[in-house]
Amino acid sequence: MKTLYEDADKWHNQSRKKSGNERYRFVSDTLKASLPESFIEESDLAMVILEVKDVLEDQMQFDKLIKLIEILQMFQPALYKRTHFYFDEFLIDFYLFHRDKEKLNEPLSRFEDNPVEGIDSMLSVHAKLLFYEHTDLAIKLASKTYEPVSTSPKLIGGSGRNLAMTMFYSFLEQRYKEFLNTGFFNYDQFTREIAAFDFDPEPNLLDQIKKGLVEDALNGEALHHEFFKNKKGCLWTTEYYFLKHMWHKKRMGFACGSVLWDGLWNYWEEECNKEAQQSDDYFMLKRGTFDSYLTRLIGGFLQMNKAEAASVLWGATYIYDFLLSIGLINENVYKRALISINSLKTTFMKAFRNVLWKFSFVHYWEPPEGIPQIDFNAESKIFIKSLQGISEDEFENFVPEEVNQMSAITNHTSNPEASEQEPPKTGRNNPCHCGSGKKYKKCCGKSA
Repeated sequence: MKTLYEDADKWHNQSRKKSGNERYRFVSDTLKASLPESFIEESDLAMVILEVKDVLEDQMQFDKLIKLIEILQMFQPALYKRTHFYFDEFLIDFYLFHRDKEKLNEPLSRFEDNPVEGIDSMLSVHAKLLFYEHTDLAIKLASKTYEPVSTSPKLIGGSGRNLAMTMFYSFLEQRYKEFLNTGFFNYDQFTREIAAFDFDPEPNLLDQIKKGLVEDALNGEALHHEFFKNKKGCLWTTEYYFLKHMWHKKRMGFACGSVLWDGLWNYWEEECNKEAQQSDDYFMLKRGTFDSYLTRLIGGFLQMNKAEAASVLWGATYIYDFLLSIGLINENVYKRALISINSLKTTFMKAFRNVLWKFSFVHYWEPPEGIPQIDFNAESKIFIKSLQGISEDEFENFVPEEVNQMSAITNHTSNPEASEQEPPKTGRNNPCHCGSGKKYKKCCGKSA
């Protein structure tokens, strides 16, 4: 007579009849047994374990989930190796939230050894390492996995692009630090370094880097004219201004800063008036179009999409702070953007209230100028509380103190139409919005 662990159909039927803690114990006991490979395959054990994992994670039973992972690693190492990316992504999320950097090394090593099979999870992990500013770990992961990912016949072309971009901005930051110490930017070395990751720089790339990183930033009227004359070149140079700004002011690495900038640049190109000749028109952020853009960015079921959307949404405030500081936008464009951003933050927090803890990197960053410290701290408390689980009905009652403290969001709630009001047009005889003191028709409106 077959034992339970030799009769896959019987085991599977028993598993289906169990639920909750009973199923967790049943699966845990099964994993501790000596299991024939045929049983593992025929019983669809891997899928059952993943179902238990998802239930435990949804119910916030993280201690049991970690115990299940430990049992799987100890008693069924071959099965764990085949499915590790599902579990290791959770472990990395958990350790990142708890700021336990040492424990990241073991699960990351498995992604380094086997990046292709779990490519979606690996890229998600890579992005979060950048967002949490564990740039050293992100660089290590990217450098070890780029070649197998970019050359694998199992993956579509361009799968290694994000890994390559991390290396690009890592080398750029290294050369910039060297420049600060020596006064010399080694363009030749930079070109050689990025060539190893299949970059063939455009002829004007080094000129844009020189303008953005080495030379003093343009301001006000000069930037407006540069934007009108060569918008694409101006945007590239302004990105390097932004990376330098965030590195000095907010201690954010180039690789992370570039993700924030590129996320907004894609929005401006997709949703804004990309044909605009004036920077105020180009950078105008509207709640409706930004909401649509973020919704598409979140897209499918992957946590990477949600993490990227969170980085773009929370990173937008830093970018609009910066654009205002260098004179590329006026006060009205800035205020409107912040109202829309803060409103969408509330929407995001409600929609993903039980997984906000996975996006806690937004509070690793130094607070932006456009958000009061009390609001920044209040947001952080909400993300931490999400680890306990919050139903939709409970959300407002569960975090009333924190929500009420968030003045920018409260102001938006009391004036919901504010984000959709169009800014007043600048008359040709009015003072130019760039602050030059000239009439608009004699300055930025000269060729409009």
